[in-house]
Amino acid sequence: MSNQLITEHTAQIQGLSDRSNTYQHLLHRYQQDNENDEKLSATRKEMMIVLDEVKALHIKVDSLQARMSSEEVSPIAAITLPRTLESRLIIHVESVDSEEEVSRRLDSSAAEIINNKRPRTRNIVLRNYLSSAFQDIQKDGNKVINHKKKCLQLHIESQSIQSWIKLCEDFFSGSLARAFQPVQRYLKTYEGWENLTFKFELDEEHFMHCVKSSSTT
Repeated sequence: MSNQLITEHTAQIQGLSDRSNTYQHLLHRYQQDNENDEKLSATRKEMMIVLDEVKALHIKVDSLQARMSSEEVSPIAAITLPRTLESRLIIHVESVDSEEEVSRRLDSSAAEIINNKRPRTRNIVLRNYLSSAFQDIQKDGNKVINHKKKCLQLHIESQSIQSWIKLCEDFFSGSLARAFQPVQRYLKTYEGWENLTFKFELDEEHFMHCVKSSSTT
């Protein structure tokens, strides 16, 4: 009997040890996620500050031009860039096991829209929702010109400083994320994808490149 108790006690200890290791692993992942979220939040705040500085700079330029010419000048919407500005919007797929499949379907539909190809039968509904989100992006003079299967990475071309600023404002305000909500709701109707969520990222390197380009015009 004593041997049986020892065996049971040993099994309980091992079970507690295994649970402890599991909790430690989950805690570590939670801490990493929090750190990543904090870094992302800090980066967004810095990008918003820079965007405000760019807007202020071009408002001053407009004011100076108006005084020098002594005639009314158009707002920054009329400032045409010698070259276009390209932003990259990255849509991360989260809370779903088959992330690769979701990304593949998004990428396929994006390719059909950008290249104006005939939609596949299984992609028609998804393409319609995604096309609506693209139209929202392009309403202020921006254009989705390319894509990359990195979750879903959209290359967005802005023809003017005003277009680029509006694109960034829509990103920071959450307007772009809301434009993709119908896409997310549709994908969540599939079995196993009920908890699917999108996480949006504006590529920092391309953002800063646009800032430098817009500030030298």
